Amino acid sequence: MVLFVHGMGRSPISGWPMLLRLRRAGLKTETFGYSSAFENFDSIVARLRRRISLLAGNGDYVVVGHSLGGVLLRAALGTLPEGVPLPRHAYLLGSPLKESRLATRLKRNLLFRVFAGDCGQVLGSPARMAAIGPLSVPTTGVVGVRGLQGRHGPFGTEANDGIVSVSEVVAPWLSSRIEIQVVHTLLPSSGLVAKIVLQGLAGNAGEPVDRADVPRQAALAANRLTQTLALKTRPMKCPCCGKEVEPHQMDVAFGLPDAIFALSGEQRNARAKTHTDLCSLDDKRYFIRGVVYVPVQELGTKFGWGVWAEVSEETFDRYHELYDKDGSNEPPAAGILANTPPGYAAVEQPLEIHFGPADKRPIFKPTPTESEFYHEQIEGLPVRKWHSIIERHAG
Repeated sequence: MVLFVHGMGRSPISGWPMLLRLRRAGLKTETFGYSSAFENFDSIVARLRRRISLLAGNGDYVVVGHSLGGVLLRAALGTLPEGVPLPRHAYLLGSPLKESRLATRLKRNLLFRVFAGDCGQVLGSPARMAAIGPLSVPTTGVVGVRGLQGRHGPFGTEANDGIVSVSEVVAPWLSSRIEIQVVHTLLPSSGLVAKIVLQGLAGNAGEPVDRADVPRQAALAANRLTQTLALKTRPMKCPCCGKEVEPHQMDVAFGLPDAIFALSGEQRNARAKTHTDLCSLDDKRYFIRGVVYVPVQELGTKFGWGVWAEVSEETFDRYHELYDKDGSNEPPAAGILANTPPGYAAVEQPLEIHFGPADKRPIFKPTPTESEFYHEQIEGLPVRKWHSIIERHAG
């Protein structure tokens, strides 16, 4: 189930193009509506909290919030009654994570006060926005960057979507960040946003691999680990079919180790500790996340499998210590591949784990076996197989 919460001054209709694509893909969808002009922030949050509590009783769910809708979702999810399951994933579309620059400028304007009500005052208040806090579930921030830039504009030369700047919608606790060439108003109706959501929900494999050179800021004390992904939006042409392939479809990653992904939501909450880069199961099995890079024949480039490795408790603890430090001088560690990529036989594939700088995930290198997965690391991935993989995850 996918629950969509619209932005200020909009209605659930604003998300219908995206929701229609999700329904065509076989997902159930629901919407939550409100009026910022006639309801105060706390009363909307209370209604949304009740709605989520009912929804959570029906099994796994995902939430999508556009702009103010994302702020309302954070406030509601942060105050759910004890025992109510949290969503499997949250998608925040151009949603401010701190005070909004435009709302701060306009909060004393009479027309803005009438139109935006108490919600507008929340958006313009550093204290009230800071009090809402981060989410404790995997969260993807989808950031529009098609707004105008210039020294005379409200955002200067900073990338923005016309309503919020990039710096207002990113934070260290986000699991991933995806930048797309869309303006703020069109984010919930964007076909690209629907593809991003579908990729994350189609199965364990489907998240983009981290390729951004952005320092990860450890927040382990709060159990929130950071992955930042800045996507370029220029597509490439597939040599097999001639179709354009979006950059976020070039690499594929697993959101969880297979052993944890296979659990029901209730079992996962009880038995697993899941974070962006570190997971454990029953406090007996330990996993870290990294990337296996495979050369693609004929293309002269590499394909990235973002996978998990099962490791010893000692290696797990060492990676925890190194998380925000340079581990390039660490000796290689040993692990076992904890995911089976689609189209491959399930095998116990040993890995050599190479730690690196704080802004990079570990590199996993398969060690010699008879598996196809290992031999493609040496001989390269056939271009037609690469084509079938990206086609599978193109949404």
